[in-house]
Amino acid sequence: MHLMKLEVKAIVIRELKIMEREDKEKGTEFYRTLKQYLMSGNNVNLAAKEMYIHRNTMVYRLSKIHEDARA
Repeated sequence: MHLMKLEVKAIVIRELKIMEREDKEKGTEFYRTLKQYLMSGNNVNLAAKEMYIHRNTMVYRLSKIHEDARA
């Protein structure tokens, strides 16, 4: 079981690095958005406020992150 957790952690770290790199290449902020959302306890309103963006922008970005994760 411990090995499985390490494998999952490695996959997550790899995917986050890819997201961060793509943000730099494309000028997006998906990595920062996801990080702030998680640091805000999955609270969309608080995350948006912390990033100085509209709530709808936060929701849109999270939906794009979700779409990309399913691809």
